[in-house]
Amino acid sequence: MARRFGKIKRFGYTVSTLILLSFLGGALTHAATDRLKEGDACRDELRSDPERKKDRRQWEQCVEKYKNASSLKKQPRGWYEVGRLYEELYLYSNRLEDIEEAKQYYAKVLQSAPKHPAAADAGRRLEKINPLLAGSANEEGAVLGNIRHWSYPDYTRVVIDLNRPASYKVSRIHASEVLSIHLLQTSPGELFRQKRSFSVSEGILKKIEVKREGRNEVKVLLTFKNLGPYKLIPLTDPDRLVIDVSDVSHPGPAPGAKEIDLTQVNPPQIILPPLVPFNIQTIVIDPGHGGKDPGAIGSTGLTEKEVVLDVSLRLKELIQKRLKKRIIMTRDQDVFIPLEERTLVANAKKADLFVSVHANSSPRPLAQGIEIYLLGRATDENAIATAARENATSEKAARDFQEVILNDLEREFNLNESLEFAHYTQNAFVENLIPKYPTVSLGVKQAPFYVLANTNMPAILAEISFISNRLEEKRLRNPSYRQKVAEALFNGIERYLHSLRVNS
Repeated sequence: MARRFGKIKRFGYTVSTLILLSFLGGALTHAATDRLKEGDACRDELRSDPERKKDRRQWEQCVEKYKNASSLKKQPRGWYEVGRLYEELYLYSNRLEDIEEAKQYYAKVLQSAPKHPAAADAGRRLEKINPLLAGSANEEGAVLGNIRHWSYPDYTRVVIDLNRPASYKVSRIHASEVLSIHLLQTSPGELFRQKRSFSVSEGILKKIEVKREGRNEVKVLLTFKNLGPYKLIPLTDPDRLVIDVSDVSHPGPAPGAKEIDLTQVNPPQIILPPLVPFNIQTIVIDPGHGGKDPGAIGSTGLTEKEVVLDVSLRLKELIQKRLKKRIIMTRDQDVFIPLEERTLVANAKKADLFVSVHANSSPRPLAQGIEIYLLGRATDENAIATAARENATSEKAARDFQEVILNDLEREFNLNESLEFAHYTQNAFVENLIPKYPTVSLGVKQAPFYVLANTNMPAILAEISFISNRLEEKRLRNPSYRQKVAEALFNGIERYLHSLRVNS
């Protein structure tokens, strides 16, 4: 009898366990379903908001919601939606790793749940993106991956994304409002093999056309309501061409002007920033590098991107508490933001002041000190080298970019405000930081920094120490030193504002 009772107890325990497991399984399913719904809501809101779609962090937030749903309980639809989000994100990021992520999640759906309703669509998506990945590996020339555009009250920016550098020519088509960018040794990517003409209803940009010329050439035709002064600048990491067109009624090149080969001569006229506003209310803080771009790396592994982000966040807190100004961060976490998007943030928000924060590096291990830069002709060879590193390009490309901007800078743009701002900031370092942490004051310098060339307000770039110097790298690891650097930057801003008689 006792034995039978024991079996009943064991059997009863097993039933209870099954009931509990069933209950837990149902709860997990319910929770996963709720998270899928959260992901759907996030995705739908993102797709309906053009501005949010330009912010990588918004995409990553939606991705995480779907991943969380799939981590609770196997959810093939969650994996499929992650793939779709990465595939759509590629249209804005031009990062092939986003397409690779999409491929992995589509493959995961097919492998783990081949009979799920999402599997068939995942297979079709894979067929679509595989040629794109194959095209990116084409060693014969560049691939035109994407064309992005932003429109603002003062200008329109178009970015042509490539998978590697390409030679190009730019010209205005005779007696028209069309700008032609002729890409040599380039083929159209998957996005332009079916549809090659796109209507645009933002700002002065009306239409984008992609035309294949022969076997290895592509023409991108940009049609504007009126084509004013424009500039075209190549950037790397990733490779792309940035075209800015002024939104003013301004005649372009003379009719019949010959095609301009930008591999040999300067591109057209620079768009000039407006005069500095008297009342400064909005300040943009730009921590350099981030995400896949670590910036300079010290001998013990400290990265520029982590140092400058921490210093920038400390600076933000100081300004908000003491000056009560509006602060906009180009990044507030470890994410990669292309140079052209950093300046877009500042210009789109109509910021009044721009501070880019960096840590210096040199092949000379004993190089040390603090220097503040503004835009202009490079002060010396070290300035060219610094600009090349921060522009993520070669010294030759930095010199070429310098020639692009020089004539307009020297002839028309009053640099006094940026120069004064730079001197106030450098003096703040000399008075407040160097007495406690002895180093060299390298002074105020000029260099062709891309991130400064495209800001419509007084702008400086601060190299706060040499991370390549062992002593200064050690200091940069110290929270107290970082705070002191942030306070020096703050004092420079405060003094500049005081010089403008702005009420803080």
